[in-house]
Amino acid sequence: MSFNKRVIAVLGGGVIGQSWAALFASKGNRVNIFEPNKDTAKNLKPKVLNLLQDMPNTVGIDEAKGNIQVYGTIEEAVKGAYAVQEAGPERVEIKQSIFKEVEAFAPENALILSSSSGIVPSKSSVKMTNPERLVVGHPFNPPHIMPLVEVLSMERVDENYLEEVMDFYKVFERVPIKLNKEIPGFVANRLQTVVVLEAINLIEKGVVSVEQMDAIMKNSLGIRWASIGPMLTGVLGGGPGGIKHILEHILNTLAIAMGKKPVSEETIESLQEETNKIYPIEDREYLVKHRDEVQRAIVRLQKLQRHKKEMPV
Repeated sequence: MSFNKRVIAVLGGGVIGQSWAALFASKGNRVNIFEPNKDTAKNLKPKVLNLLQDMPNTVGIDEAKGNIQVYGTIEEAVKGAYAVQEAGPERVEIKQSIFKEVEAFAPENALILSSSSGIVPSKSSVKMTNPERLVVGHPFNPPHIMPLVEVLSMERVDENYLEEVMDFYKVFERVPIKLNKEIPGFVANRLQTVVVLEAINLIEKGVVSVEQMDAIMKNSLGIRWASIGPMLTGVLGGGPGGIKHILEHILNTLAIAMGKKPVSEETIESLQEETNKIYPIEDREYLVKHRDEVQRAIVRLQKLQRHKKEMPV
């Protein structure tokens, strides 16, 4: 499936909007950017083109330059749009106003998408006549590089419409993950918040400095989580006992020491059952090999980057 030469509207010319615009333009689409601030709008196209220069497998800059247009109204930007990707301020009243206008002026079959970092669609869509058209497509910054898009819809959304949203992001080589229910902050940002708050807590207590904290993350969890997620980490770390062994013998002990509630036995058994299905024992030798190959590649890349930094200019 290809969306080349279709019109895609990006609402907002900030960092996220510029990144989305570069991604959409990279495949040869026409990209209409809405930016109400005249000073910001003046330099918007050069900033998007600058991002495109570092992207692999993109159309030529001259072609992209002709495909990117900046408008001062939502009505102009969404005219004829196949998809509308909102990237405005993270304020619910602003998003409600934006989506009311989008619904009024965009084509009836246009995909209506929000880059919200934490506002659920049932809040942002209250001024829409058909609120189920609004689907959150939350990227990890910057979206022209980071693959994840968290997709969250209203419960009564048409499944064909939602499937079209998923396909839309896949065309741009993103990894859309459909969340099963509304929750403020979604998943990635909630995980990030927990980790960052504990990092700050440890710094405040004098356990480590800011520099030491970043070094610890880059040389351990950063590498690990770039190769496998936290659930598979537990499965492989638990050996024959799987995630149950890790939770019962390590994580729960640490949780209690940190003043956190330990994982219940019922949840442990549920996780063991689900992970055994997803990561069966007979596949674990391959999964370990894959993990190690990816981690070695990341370590090699880190060394290369350090070497470049140390080279005389």
